[in-house]
Amino acid sequence: MGYRITGSTRKERWETLKKAIPVMGLRKIVTIISANVRIKKKQKSSDQQSHYAITEWEYDLSQLKEKYFHGEFKWPNT
Repeated sequence: MGYRITGSTRKERWETLKKAIPVMGLRKIVTIISANVRIKKKQKSSDQQSHYAITEWEYDLSQLKEKYFHGEFKWPNT
């Protein structure tokens, strides 16, 4: 669906996520993004690109939770 951190603004990612929710469902999207965060954190990479990716994924998750989540499932930890 075109969701990526590198080379995308928050606005562009948000537009992609809004289009993906009806197709994939909120739970699947949140599960994928939160898994990416956990994997990246386990790598314990201290480079700037990893830190940026984690920050942006967590931002996107917070926006999804705020705007679309209504308690339908257990929100995953990152």
